[in-house]
Amino acid sequence: MKMRKKQVVIRFYIALVCSLALMGCEDHEIKKARAEAEQAKLLLSKAESDLDKAQSQVADLKAQLEVLMEAQDEILEHAKQLIEQRNNAIETAEQAQEIMKKLTAQMNGKANNIDTLLNQIEELKVLIQNQETTITEQQAIIEQQQKTIEQYQHVGQEQPAGVEEQEQNTESSDSFGEP
Repeated sequence: MKMRKKQVVIRFYIALVCSLALMGCEDHEIKKARAEAEQAKLLLSKAESDLDKAQSQVADLKAQLEVLMEAQDEILEHAKQLIEQRNNAIETAEQAQEIMKKLTAQMNGKANNIDTLLNQIEELKVLIQNQETTITEQQAIIEQQQKTIEQYQHVGQEQPAGVEEQEQNTESSDSFGEP
């Protein structure tokens, strides 16, 4: 816009110079006006060239801006996808953490159960040892009693016939006559 104002001013200036020249100014003034007109033409040409360059640069900048805006859109879309992936990863991690907590609780419960079972096993082993000791002691007592019975049986077989009769009489008198 600034360039267009410059063009208008330059054209006005050229028209002014030309009109002065046509009004009958002196030769010197005509030469001066022509020189100024030539300079104005050169300035106008340079201004038009600068304007063309500026318009070309503006077009290039617009194209670059479009590319940057497209890239920005792609980056924003990619950022949205990354945020969504991050959120999904966080959700998955939280779920995994909950599962780990549950499994840890289960493992602790099972570890306690295992400890309880191991304690029970130890108690049962002690009980078994005590039972084995009791059984061994009772077997020894039974063996002792069997030996005693065998000794009585052996002694009973060796007793004279009179002793047996005496024992029988003592038993029969005990059952008949109670004093």
